[in-house]
Amino acid sequence: MDQNEPMDDLTFERKRRLLTLQIGKSMNEVVNLMSVLNKNMEGINGVGKEFENVASLWKGFHDSILEKKDLDMPDAT
Repeated sequence: MDQNEPMDDLTFERKRRLLTLQIGKSMNEVVNLMSVLNKNMEGINGVGKEFENVASLWKGFHDSILEKKDLDMPDAT
């Protein structure tokens, strides 16, 4: 069938039904992939929270080292 040739009602309905089914399948796939993405993001967030205590400990250690260094250095004034 040529693009410029008019479609009869039956052909139009068949094509419309086919496109509607394809859109429905694609939307289901998008929803499923979004669910997988959400689970992965939750996992990443959970791992990040596990490191908060360790990061806080290292920050305290770093700050205390810098503070000690500042106390040990005489003022240049």
